[in-house]
Amino acid sequence: MNMKIRIFTVFVLTLLVINGYSQNNIITDNPGFENNTNGWYTTGNTELTHITQGAETPGAAKVTVISTNGNFNNAKFKSSEITIPQENKNRLNFLTFYVKTTGNISKTLKIFVRITNGYSGNYIQKSRSYSVVPGDFKEITFPVFFKPEDNALTLEIQIGEYTGDYIFDDFKLFYQEIDLSQCNQFGEWKPKELTIPENIEWKSLPEGECSNKVTIDKNTVIAPVLHEQLGVNSNFRSKNTILTRLNLYGEFGAFRFPAGSGSNQYFWDGNIPDTFLIDFNAYSGTSPNFLDINHFLQFKDSLNGEPTIVINYFYARYGYTPEGTRDARVKQAAEYAAAWVHYYNIEHNANIKYWEIGNECYGPWETGYDVNGSIVTGKEYGEDFCVFAEKMKAVDSTIKIGAVLGSDYYDWNAQVLEAAKNSIDFLIIHQYYNNISNVNEVNEDLSTTDNNLKAFQFFVSKYTGKPAGSIPVAFTEYNSQGYHTTTMQNGLFIADFLGNLIKDRVSLSTIWVNEWGINGNETHGIISRGDPDQPDYTARPSYTPYYYYGKCFGDKMIKATVSGNKNLKAYASTFSKGEIGLAIFNYSGLEQKIAIDYGFDNNETDTVYYYTVNADNINEGNKKFYVNGFTGNTPGGGPVNLDEVPAFAATINQNSYFIAPRHSVTYMIVAKKDSTSGLIENYSQQNFILFPNPATGKIQLKSDEPVNGNYKIFDESGKDITALTFTDKISSNDVIIYIEKLHPGIYFLQNNGQIIKFVKK
Repeated sequence: MNMKIRIFTVFVLTLLVINGYSQNNIITDNPGFENNTNGWYTTGNTELTHITQGAETPGAAKVTVISTNGNFNNAKFKSSEITIPQENKNRLNFLTFYVKTTGNISKTLKIFVRITNGYSGNYIQKSRSYSVVPGDFKEITFPVFFKPEDNALTLEIQIGEYTGDYIFDDFKLFYQEIDLSQCNQFGEWKPKELTIPENIEWKSLPEGECSNKVTIDKNTVIAPVLHEQLGVNSNFRSKNTILTRLNLYGEFGAFRFPAGSGSNQYFWDGNIPDTFLIDFNAYSGTSPNFLDINHFLQFKDSLNGEPTIVINYFYARYGYTPEGTRDARVKQAAEYAAAWVHYYNIEHNANIKYWEIGNECYGPWETGYDVNGSIVTGKEYGEDFCVFAEKMKAVDSTIKIGAVLGSDYYDWNAQVLEAAKNSIDFLIIHQYYNNISNVNEVNEDLSTTDNNLKAFQFFVSKYTGKPAGSIPVAFTEYNSQGYHTTTMQNGLFIADFLGNLIKDRVSLSTIWVNEWGINGNETHGIISRGDPDQPDYTARPSYTPYYYYGKCFGDKMIKATVSGNKNLKAYASTFSKGEIGLAIFNYSGLEQKIAIDYGFDNNETDTVYYYTVNADNINEGNKKFYVNGFTGNTPGGGPVNLDEVPAFAATINQNSYFIAPRHSVTYMIVAKKDSTSGLIENYSQQNFILFPNPATGKIQLKSDEPVNGNYKIFDESGKDITALTFTDKISSNDVIIYIEKLHPGIYFLQNNGQIIKFVKK
């Protein structure tokens, strides 16, 4: 499930569509075959001839496959080498051409773009199969991304599955820009107020020269931050006991239910029909073996996230009806889906806004994709989608319904968008990542994601007639795959991925999956289960980004620029009252000094609160990680309860820097210095008392726990001035603190992790 894409402006996009993309077509060697087929050739047992009747222009190339053993590789239609212009590099390009076939059999073809550059002799971007129905010309569109080092390409179309004629015409290869910053979003943006951490441990930041710097531009807003972007797939396989683990889900903003592929076998009310057109294992939505529909409502009501429900689309294909017609099957499945909307939103007033019609319906692995030799097409799904949307919105017109697209299923995508263009509220995409072992691979994956999102929006403009960016996107499944899933490298990648999705204005995203068993050192899960090295239902490194983005990232992403070491990255945000939230990445194997420049006011000091998540190494099998130096007592995992880990707090000025450990993400809040008093006043219960208050020469500290000389005193700026005081011990729980050397003012005393404010007169 991979993807690639890029963008410009709606005006330019529309202009290019109107003019047939001819302005920047880099195929200059006989793209329209007006007089001959020079520059093109075939392989295999084929014949290449020129014909006079074409698609857009007179003339075309006819490829006749004479014999084949049913293998695509047995016949190919190829171009000569094409030089890639500089302006097409580091951009998303699109290949379009027309094709038609003769006879009575629908045929398929695959596209290969073979690229040469200075690093590898010949690497390939390739499409999945395109279906070609006998009859009129069909236009094919295939995204292609050229890297800066790419020099030349050849086009190769594999057509050897069936004998017969294939006619090709009007090849165009052009770059196209799509501006994701203009994309619509369906989530409701809400201002977010910062909650200062209560459990803190004061530190001192070093000062001096620093070659690495994160520079923040508070005036350049990149994108809104939506709570729904921090989502998780709350799989029905997590069972009803998930309600006993609500503490793990408090920072998540979206919950996808009931599953992925399992949703296409799922009957929400437990009424599983006796007869289907195929054999499969159906799941009951009321089974006590699963998280059932009513316990999911309790789960949802106990938390602050938006659900997204995946409807069983393929019931429209494998369901039995007495009429035996497609129309009857689709109507039956659509009414069944509408009944779920009624149950949740009308009977139970659940106000569930987001509904998905099926899961990965383009995929052969889905139950119902192939019903006794009948393969679902994007056109069929799009037409059926309209019926589902109409039935479901007749129950609740306020809901939003998403259509399934595939990251490299371009033929499917074109058909869905063309058939359902007026009924789609949002697009659903999935993507999985196999190569994240270093920062270069991560950057490549993120670039691929960007390009895919842009390609989707290009397809929106091409096949719906609507502007690019007009249909929002929900990224409802993503994850990395391979041994890195349990290492800190996945914690870095997922945090980076979330920042990238916010930048790209994705409306909602949910990671797959939440609670999952382990296979060797690999797991999809962000929460452990069945791992001998870690307690069940504790955080993996890939869980921590959701927890700390929820606490430390604001409501608007702003511009952050990193200078210095190439292994460093950062995302920045602001809260509703102006505080700054940061995620700063150190992908390297060495600790790094990092300064932060956010525009200091009059050389004053502010306060930072931060959590650093890191690991000693990212070797296969190393599931051990730390948060501010805290971890658990098992070979894998980190702190058993992240709520108990204190935030580090320190004052920061223009000369300060912090030290980022190797393989780390630091989630940081920068607040004005007067936020410290707000911090203190947030403490409603203390396990110690301080008197008199106000005081002149001394104060007495009486504590429920031994003091042991571990108290600290800070001034209003957060500076530790404990050394200016001294004590007399009455008992282990009762001390006298002399404060004669303190200037009159407001101070804060920290004892055993808790803080109280006092006044020196």
